[in-house]
Amino acid sequence: MSLVCAICNEVPEHPCISPVSNHVFERRLIEKYIAENGTDPMNGQPLSEEQLVDIKVTHPIRPKAPSATSIPAILKSLQDEWDAVMLHSFTLRQQLQTTRQELSHALYQHDAACRVIARLNKEVTAAREALATLKPQAGLVAPQAVQASQPAAAGAGGEPMEISEQVGMTPEIIQKLQDKATILTTERKKRGKTVPEELVRTEDLSKYRQVASHAGLHSASVPGILSLDVCPSDTNKVLTGGADKNVVVFDKNEEQIVATLKGHAKKVTSVIYHPSQSVVFSASPDATIRVWSVTGGNCVQVVRAHEASVTGLSLHATGDYLLSSSEDQYWAFSDIQTGRVLTKVTDESAGCALTCAQFHPDGLIFGTGTADSQIKIWDLKERTNVANFPGHSGPVTSIAFSENGYYLATGAQDSSVKLWDLRKLKNFKTITLDNNYEVKSLVFDQSGTYLAVGGSDIRVYICKQWSEVLNFTDHTGLVTGVAFGENAKFLTSAGMDRSLRFYRVLKGTRRQTVMGSMFRSEEVCLVQLFLQSGSAYNCVSELGELGLVEFRDLNPNVNAFQRKFVGEVRRCEELEKTFSFLEQEINRSLNPPLQRPLPPPCPVPSAPQPRELITIEEESERLARELREVSRNRDSLRAQLTQLCQYKGVLTQTHSLTATQTTPPVLEGHGLFDRQDIRLSFVAGVVHPWKVPSFERLLWRACRGYIIVDFREMGDRLEHPDTGEMVQWTVFLISFWGDQIGQKVKKICDCFHTQTFTYPESTAEREEILQGLQGRIEDIKSVLSQTEAFLQQLLLRAVAILPQWKVRVQKCKAIQLVLNLCSPSVTDKCLIAEAWCPTAKLPELQSALREGGRKSGSGVDSFYNRLPSSTPPPTLFPLNSFTAGFQNIVDAYGVASYREVNPAVYTIITFPFLFAVMFGDVGHGLLMSLAALWMVLEEKDPKLKNNNNEIWRMMFGGRYLILLMGLFSIYTGAIYNECFSRGMITFRSGWHVGPMFEKNLWNSSVLEGSQFLSMDPNVTGVFTTPYPFGIDPIWGLANNKLTFLNSYKMKMSVIVGIIHMTFGVCLSFFNYLHFGKVSSIFFVLIPELFFMLSLFGYLVFMVVFKWIAYTPAQSRIAPSILIHFIDMFLFTDNPENPLLFKGQLIVQKVLVVLALFSVPFLLMGKPLCEYVSFKLRRRRPTVEERRPLVAEEGSVNTRQGEVVGGAAEEEQFDAADVFMHQAIHTIEYCLGCISNTASYLRLWALSLAHAQLSEVLWVMVMRLALKWNGYVGSAVLFVIFAFFAVLTVSILLVMEGLSAFLHALRLHWVEFQNKFYSGTGYKLSPFSFTSLISASAAL
Repeated sequence: MSLVCAICNEVPEHPCISPVSNHVFERRLIEKYIAENGTDPMNGQPLSEEQLVDIKVTHPIRPKAPSATSIPAILKSLQDEWDAVMLHSFTLRQQLQTTRQELSHALYQHDAACRVIARLNKEVTAAREALATLKPQAGLVAPQAVQASQPAAAGAGGEPMEISEQVGMTPEIIQKLQDKATILTTERKKRGKTVPEELVRTEDLSKYRQVASHAGLHSASVPGILSLDVCPSDTNKVLTGGADKNVVVFDKNEEQIVATLKGHAKKVTSVIYHPSQSVVFSASPDATIRVWSVTGGNCVQVVRAHEASVTGLSLHATGDYLLSSSEDQYWAFSDIQTGRVLTKVTDESAGCALTCAQFHPDGLIFGTGTADSQIKIWDLKERTNVANFPGHSGPVTSIAFSENGYYLATGAQDSSVKLWDLRKLKNFKTITLDNNYEVKSLVFDQSGTYLAVGGSDIRVYICKQWSEVLNFTDHTGLVTGVAFGENAKFLTSAGMDRSLRFYRVLKGTRRQTVMGSMFRSEEVCLVQLFLQSGSAYNCVSELGELGLVEFRDLNPNVNAFQRKFVGEVRRCEELEKTFSFLEQEINRSLNPPLQRPLPPPCPVPSAPQPRELITIEEESERLARELREVSRNRDSLRAQLTQLCQYKGVLTQTHSLTATQTTPPVLEGHGLFDRQDIRLSFVAGVVHPWKVPSFERLLWRACRGYIIVDFREMGDRLEHPDTGEMVQWTVFLISFWGDQIGQKVKKICDCFHTQTFTYPESTAEREEILQGLQGRIEDIKSVLSQTEAFLQQLLLRAVAILPQWKVRVQKCKAIQLVLNLCSPSVTDKCLIAEAWCPTAKLPELQSALREGGRKSGSGVDSFYNRLPSSTPPPTLFPLNSFTAGFQNIVDAYGVASYREVNPAVYTIITFPFLFAVMFGDVGHGLLMSLAALWMVLEEKDPKLKNNNNEIWRMMFGGRYLILLMGLFSIYTGAIYNECFSRGMITFRSGWHVGPMFEKNLWNSSVLEGSQFLSMDPNVTGVFTTPYPFGIDPIWGLANNKLTFLNSYKMKMSVIVGIIHMTFGVCLSFFNYLHFGKVSSIFFVLIPELFFMLSLFGYLVFMVVFKWIAYTPAQSRIAPSILIHFIDMFLFTDNPENPLLFKGQLIVQKVLVVLALFSVPFLLMGKPLCEYVSFKLRRRRPTVEERRPLVAEEGSVNTRQGEVVGGAAEEEQFDAADVFMHQAIHTIEYCLGCISNTASYLRLWALSLAHAQLSEVLWVMVMRLALKWNGYVGSAVLFVIFAFFAVLTVSILLVMEGLSAFLHALRLHWVEFQNKFYSGTGYKLSPFSFTSLISASAAL
């Protein structure tokens, strides 16, 4: 027993011994341990201080610490101090993080409490004001006398009293309903069956197109518009109810929100606009019906007629009574003037919820739909069920009566619309819709001529024929409401995609606006946002959902780590690291594994509030911690299982080798085992099969053969603990004698990382260990299976929640990064941001700011101001899937400057056409068109859209471009008369050989003596008329076909090129005119046109004139255009080359002189004009101007010195720079006209190359197959045709198509766009959650 404390492992100052465990302890340490636990620390048995026995020894003298007299001692001392400081620092950081989290919780709780207190104070103030003033609530009509038994007083918070007791239908009410029905019936009979003249005709209705879409009416955090109605008296007013619990009145003409009505506790499912008063009605699953004043913007009545969700509303024709249906199985008839329920009825025999309700036009009967697919017709006066219409197979979702009162349309969840005749009480028509079609809304127009169906899309049917007239698929979500305007002059719809859309016939002004925004970029303005500190987060979140604005950095000189919200950004980044770990665990351990990345959440969740982010943080950390622990336990269990299985395999495989304890036969006769002290030892284990040869070789060399090694393969494959792969391990058993050899063997085993096990010498011990191993393996397998099941549960939970977490944290991080771009105000009560916003979207911007303030509970709304800007705004073009590909071609050259003419509008036609000139072939174009058409038809397939192959995504994005290239190739191929290099005989040829024999120009002797025959078009009847379309197919048989096509395509290329370049020069007129550069029109544009048309325009004229003026009979005396063009520049006359027309020499000289004079005019005109304008501005008297309050940049953050300095800067004119720039432009243009014209000859070269390559492929491949006959020929044809098809697709379509595409690209970028397009702008990159999520998903 040594005098060393068993607790601290040091020599004790006051030693004592425990009689329980016989261990020595330091007295103060053991007393403290006994006081806390009452047991001996070594064996856990009970122990008290009285039982301790002191040991009397002299007090030990502690050795002094070694003096720091050497460098290693000093370094160790410093290292110890550094470790202590770092440990202390780490502890302090942990405590700081904990304190920060506690402070954050406290601040959020304090913030929530302050909001609750503020709301209560507001309600108390409103109640006091109402009690003090006793002002009556604004009703529908003048207030009537109220019985004493029916008091009407304001409730708490200014809310009208909620009255629900039934009053009953008095005879006066019944008589009022009867009188109104009589009047309506009489008016309907007077109208008869005539259709109003103002009603939109069917042919006009079929031309309806979407003219407007508004997505900012309701909150983006809870997306969806659930109900819709149009004001009958003013169809410009549209009423919507949303999932955000709000009712919104929208003005269609002004494109502004008139009122936002808030008060429902749940989503709004039904809305109605009063026909004659500024009053609206709404119903909600909160079991209330609310009556709102639009002008006052407040709730004037709350009707509680039901005890469950209100599912339907309908207003009586009198405008005084309201019908409602509910999930409580009751329908109710209420007086909206008093807010009292007149009657409430249910069908006790049915016992199911009501899903919708609608009044008959006369108002004496009405219909209700039920959850068990029944339609019930009720008599309002008698309050009885008079008819039932079964037939649907799902809950009824909507019903609608026609205007004449004869027909009833019903829709249900069985993908059908049924029409019922109320006179015969039967179903006379069923409109079967697509599979899984969801009908959400049905409505007849006011004349009963058209029926609109809203659901998975929008469909309009004409009544009586019940044929479909319209079908709109613009909504990206379910359509929940449709409504007609007056006389069906427009159609409006709302859906779960949060958009309100309008459809009508496109007018010229609207078409001009759409084309104008494509011809020039949309107007973009600089706005300054004042975001209240409490609502800044939610305002930016709303803007991110809409994707309207691009924020500018107001803190360019502030380091990213010193910005205000950097802490929140780091929190989001830490969460993203946690999510990456979770995703790695999912990919590593989920069974079965995911076939593709985690799908995006649907619907996309909104950005989390700060308190919700804390919840995500806690739950994700807890889930990650559990996954780490369970995964670590699983890996540990697997390693143990593998080790035990290896041990079992070692014992099993080597048991036969050591079953007998006889001397190894190899060592017999050597006399080594004659000594009794020699004892054989064993080392057993497993080694990787790849290491066996080198392992065996090293053992033999190191031990010099004094060992016996045996290798055997295990029967089962086991998991490698490091790599996880399944390996068939090799068992080895090494027999040796002597300690030195044993040490060598063990070192070699360690060097090869083998797994060695204890190997018993006796057979009984090995069998006993085997039995024990079998039991332990079964136990570990059982525990491992349970651990694996629990791990799978955790992973499935992670798979379900991780996509939502990732999207929400991405949104939160993006919002914090935007807030870092903002600048705090002087009082630090709001954040100031600057952003670019399309001018047309400013109303949506204000709505988003208002919605952000509402969600935050802020009493002050955020707002914006428009600012002037000296820097050019970004460029924004409205794109769709069709125009995006063409715009990308232009943007690859350079983004258009702000409001510059957009070449993409013309590229839609010119690019496919130039491509087709080089690629013209009907067969090849048809194959390309079919491939592109397949991509167009399948463009909504997620597998095609989300493919990660970069080449495929490029082709899929340009599918419409490829389609047009294919169609234009078919057109030009028809002109060339080529289909897979073969001619097509569509019409009769204009060439005939008969007259050549009839005139005896061809006879038997000529045929025998001539290898080629020449047809003379001057012989009567040989050439009768030109081919109706394209090139005559007889040229395919001619020996001089290539010569003819060479001349034809070369001239065609020159003509197309000059027209293309001249058109580009003319487009610069619109740029000069728009930007106010009138001088450039006279001094740049006109000289450029004179130079181009005087030379190259005249060349085109000569080509066309020669084609028209000279007949086949005059072909031998036709002049050479090339010689004329050369003589034009030399001012000479060639007598051997006849003139094209009289006075040609004078015209040529005049044109050359005009072209020469336009060069100095182009060179000097614009610089001199700018210099004169500068001098005139300098001579004008200057008026002292006041310094602006805000700088020209429009930023309130501009320093005063910058404003003053900018105002004091004097205008300068650098003549040398202006003249040099114009000289470069003049030289580049004049030389470019020549080189660019020659560049268009690539159209000729590639067209001939494509035709010849196609010809060679046909002659050398397909013609060989056509020489074979019979069954063998069929087999050969099949094989060779497959080879021909592969070569056609790979060479002629892919390689030649890519070559033609690149050349067409060069012609547009260099030869066309540089005539008018600067391309020095930059795109508007709006802050959009959708683009951020898409970019992260692509990564």
